[in-house]
This record gives sequence, structure tokens and C-alpha cells, in this order.
Amino acid sequence: MSGGFTSHAESLWWDEKYHTLLLPKVSNKGKENKQETPLMIMSKKNKPIGYTLGERKVGIGPNKGKAVIQATPSGRHRVSFERFCEMVAKDTTLNYMEVQSVLNLAADMAREVVANGDIVDFGRLGTLSPSFRSKVVPVGTEFNANVHITEPRVNLRPNSTYFRLRPDEVSYERMSAKSKAKKKDTKPKDGDSSSTPGGGHIGI
Repeated sequence: MSGGFTSHAESLWWDEKYHTLLLPKVSNKGKENKQETPLMIMSKKNKPIGYTLGERKVGIGPNKGKAVIQATPSGRHRVSFERFCEMVAKDTTLNYMEVQSVLNLAADMAREVVANGDIVDFGRLGTLSPSFRSKVVPVGTEFNANVHITEPRVNLRPNSTYFRLRPDEVSYERMSAKSKAKKKDTKPKDGDSSSTPGGGHIGI
């Protein structure tokens, strides 16, 4: 573990079962033991995930034609990249601009490696690999990669453990559905063919 973390930086280790950084508990004798305590920044309980309930009619399956109620995630607000870097920086010896630079450099470097045809293990997020679309060519016709291969891109194969939130990590809170704004009545009043002076014709 690098010295980027502040307290207990040399004693941190990675727990494969819970996929979190762990701190050792210190006994009365001052010796570390394996009764680990998850690092605060990794185990902090988040705010409840907001959701709204909506009614819809099912088109397929055993409930076809029936009206059902279904929950839909409703985000509170978007955390900007700058704010995210500030949050990370608070638990490191780096400032938010240095965190921002490292994250951007890592993303750019990974993209460059993939552009060279290699696969990048991007840690907890998953793996990045090159991908593209290919046009079909009749057998006997010369295949031209510059013509028949299109849309080269970086493909992310997500780490299922990272992207799947555990029940003990989240809670839920019902939120009020936002009312849809009514459309303004744009019909012309009696006797008016248009709201524009001159009967709808603009003079030049």
C-alpha cells in the first residue's frame, strides 16, 4: 500500500470477501490481530436510495394486461467530478487537484493501452478491452480492415462484485413523484388568427 493514505497506511490490507480496505484491531497488548475493522471511508453508510412508485400495465408474462405498481430509482443529486475528487482527497495526503490528475491520467493511459490492442485490468471496476463492429463480406471477396471494420471502441467488462450492491450497504426511501408541468394553451383567442400582429405575417 502506497503512502497516499494517512493514518494506518502501512497496516491496510484488501479483503477479498467483502472487497474493502481493512484496518487491524489493536489488542490491549498493542499487537495487531486479524479481527479487522473496515476502513471508515469504505464502510460509511450512505444516504437512502430514493425511489418513486408508478403504475403501469404489463404487456407480457403472467400479469399481462394487469395494472401493477413498480419502483423506479430517483437520484437526489449528481456529484461532480471535482466534488468527488475532493471527497477522495480528504482521506489521502493528496489534494483534490492531484487526485483529479491521477484519475484522469489513469483513464487516459488505459485508453491508450487498449488502443494498442491490449487488455487492461482496471482494478475494482473490471477490465477494459478493444472492441469494434465488422461488416459482413461475401466469401471470395477481399476483406479490407480499413473499410469493413467500423466503430472501434473501449469495451468495459464490469466487475460484478463491485457493481452489485449488498443489502447491508443500502437502504431505501420513498420520494414524492414530480408532477408533470401542464402545457400552456397556445390556441388563438376568438377573432385572432395569430398572436403575431398583422394576421401572422411579419412585415419586412
